[in-house]
Amino acid sequence: MHSKASVKICRACGNVNGNKAVSVKEMNYGLRKVFQYFECSSCLSLQIQEIPSNLSTYYPDGYLTVSGGKQIGTVQSKVKRYLLQKRSLHLLGKGDLLGGVLHHLRGDGFRYDWEWLQKAEADFGSRILDVGCGPGYLIQALMEQGFYNCFGLDRFQMQILPGVRVQLGELRDLTETFDYVMLHHSFEHMENPVEVFGELARIMAPGATLLIRTPVANCYAWRTYGPDWYQIDAPRHIFIPSVKAMNILADRAGLEISNVTYDSDRDQILCSEQYQIDIPLRDERSVYGRGASEFCTSEELHLADKLADELNCKEDGDQAAFYLKRKG
Repeated sequence: MHSKASVKICRACGNVNGNKAVSVKEMNYGLRKVFQYFECSSCLSLQIQEIPSNLSTYYPDGYLTVSGGKQIGTVQSKVKRYLLQKRSLHLLGKGDLLGGVLHHLRGDGFRYDWEWLQKAEADFGSRILDVGCGPGYLIQALMEQGFYNCFGLDRFQMQILPGVRVQLGELRDLTETFDYVMLHHSFEHMENPVEVFGELARIMAPGATLLIRTPVANCYAWRTYGPDWYQIDAPRHIFIPSVKAMNILADRAGLEISNVTYDSDRDQILCSEQYQIDIPLRDERSVYGRGASEFCTSEELHLADKLADELNCKEDGDQAAFYLKRKG
């Protein structure tokens, strides 16, 4: 799997000694083009050696698609927003009888994790930024729950859902500060993690929380599947940090990690195993986003779910949510 050659400089810790090279194929779309990565021998992060000059071509139309968008946010009446917020307070554990009744009658339809908001102690007026937001799915969902100061930033996305506010560009283009900054599987797509952490710290308002959800290097899936670990996602994932690297980067930016929650799922097992038999992620035979099939039985799905839960409990899953605050 690895060669013993020393390659490149680690983007997180600067180590140049004993780094181990590994060849990884593009298997999301099944292009099978080979890219050279390396594992840092010091902090154990995994990263691409050379970033393709045509990187944007690996984000074709449909990479993150717009579907089912609806106009929201600006058309909410005061009464509707009040009721949305009552229901959301109930789901955040701060509600009253009315919020419970509304949730019982209507549900909430929030397909994301309320824990993200609970741990950040976000309120409805918090200025929330989703970095690498794509079309704005999460922003729209937050607005549907009564949060009204939600913004997005994206580098490549050109199709935006109606009613959401998204700026096209880089972190360095932002001049405002935010109370809650989130990166949901966008950090690993960024070229300079030291610079990224510095920019994130710059746009954090006093008392702000930063959430970075990302694949984690030196995990069970990497040790088991090597270059077939599906979350390497060559060449789109430029830098996959280890926990050690996250602490190094946070410290340099004047931040500290306050909480880590592992949230990996069965795909780390099933999709990596399908890569081993040369089935791309978007292949019609893929288990990704599907239930049982001729390639994966219900029992195999159950066992993969169980293993994912066990790995998360042991802090050895292949992705995690890192919550950060300013030092002191």
